[in-house]
Amino acid sequence: LPVEDIDAGLAELLNFAEGHRGFRAQAGLWFNPPVQVAYQPGGVVLTGVNERIVEVPFVFRALAGLPAGARILDVGSAESTLALSLASLGYRVTALDLREYPLRHRDIEVVAAPLEEWDGAPEEGFDAIVCLSTIEHLGLGAYGEHAGDDRADLAGMRRLRAMAAPGGRLVLTAPYATSAGREEGQRVYDRPGVDELLEGWDVREVVVAHPASPVEWTVLGPGEEPPEGRTAVVMAVASAPGR
Repeated sequence: LPVEDIDAGLAELLNFAEGHRGFRAQAGLWFNPPVQVAYQPGGVVLTGVNERIVEVPFVFRALAGLPAGARILDVGSAESTLALSLASLGYRVTALDLREYPLRHRDIEVVAAPLEEWDGAPEEGFDAIVCLSTIEHLGLGAYGEHAGDDRADLAGMRRLRAMAAPGGRLVLTAPYATSAGREEGQRVYDRPGVDELLEGWDVREVVVAHPASPVEWTVLGPGEEPPEGRTAVVMAVASAPGR
């Protein structure tokens, strides 16, 4: 079927099928894409670029230098190809999520469990922990889990610190704005909120990126804040203190 022959009905079906509630998502095979497109009668158009365009490269940069075979915990892994990429690079990855990770690799251990209930971390701790756009959802019932713990995010951060090896790296990303608040199913952090999340960790780097336009993300300079009312993303690298 030539692209110019897409009609309104087919466009509607394709947009649903590829969305986060569509057929792929219902089958557990939707992986949040950084570049978003939409079908319309007669064509396909670019509609936006989301925070994954900066988050995923940030994770790889932050993990640079870890030796092959390092143990990495990927928290909130289900809608991401990150765990598979890290395993393909030679790391031993634990993919932890409420939902079972759908991708397989000899170096991926799949764990479908709440963070607060899972106690399967290696005795020596993880060499790195990645928490990509996950901590903001804890305790809010966004993915069918029990809701009601307003500060499950802080409890989650303490639990992650206990799972890290001495000096183990943390790579954290989360929604950010000049004023803290709530959006559907997630928290949005301001600078004091980020400091609260990272309490007890040795912070190495904190940067903020924001959408300068629907298709362009840029990293803000030191001390800069995103425009009022616009949600950005904060990205941090820290390490667990020695025990």
